[in-house]
Amino acid sequence: ASVSIAVQKLTTLADSRCDFTLTVPDTVATVTVSAAGYATNRVALANNSQNEVQLMPAGALNEVVVTAAARPRSKKAPVTKVEEGQLEPEDGWNRYNDYLAEHLKRPEKVEQKPVSGEVTLAFDVNDSGEPVNITVVKSLCAACDEQAIELLRRGPKWKSTKGKKGTIVIKF
Repeated sequence: ASVSIAVQKLTTLADSRCDFTLTVPDTVATVTVSAAGYATNRVALANNSQNEVQLMPAGALNEVVVTAAARPRSKKAPVTKVEEGQLEPEDGWNRYNDYLAEHLKRPEKVEQKPVSGEVTLAFDVNDSGEPVNITVVKSLCAACDEQAIELLRRGPKWKSTKGKKGTIVIKF
């Protein structure tokens, strides 16, 4: 399903479990939810809540056109870069990006002077799925580096694979 807020020009796609996340500053957002074979539904969703949206089946489909869709993110949403053969979060990259979007905050030390860019971290994963031996490969600023390390350390578990080193890029 496609979920969008026309006023703020935000759109996201629901994952295979029909879960989605939109980051908006309002306490209530009116979204439009649409999917092939279902009637479009416009509904108000409460911020920081578990909301449910139900779509009703539409009439019979005579034709379906499939197009590629990008998943836009707000400028403040973190982006992780994934390379082939890298370690993966246990719950997948979509859930990991949702975790970052929820927990990434501009460090207090840089509030007065805006900072944007990326922090690249390298790490190993222990048998419990926790990141260990974390090192900063590319620094943005000391406060951003510290926050990126804490996000990685406190975040979801990773799939443990012997001998593979993980790399993650967190965008501020």
